[in-house]
Amino acid sequence: MSNQPKTTISLRIPLDQPLTQADRVNRRGLDLFLKKLRDEGWADENDNALKNFKISQEGHTENGEYYIEWRAKLSDD
Repeated sequence: MSNQPKTTISLRIPLDQPLTQADRVNRRGLDLFLKKLRDEGWADENDNALKNFKISQEGHTENGEYYIEWRAKLSDD
């Protein structure tokens, strides 16, 4: 296992259908992703950032399965 600090954290949330605009607007799965950021020490219990990062989301289809992927990446600015 590497001792390098993580620079990216991601989480895939399964969906029943392709990602919709409503899913994006409602930020589907963000609550689970924020929990993961807290667990990894990137955010505190009030979801305040403890590290400088940017969050993005993207919908994917893989092997006939749909999901939304949330990603946080450390940023330099």
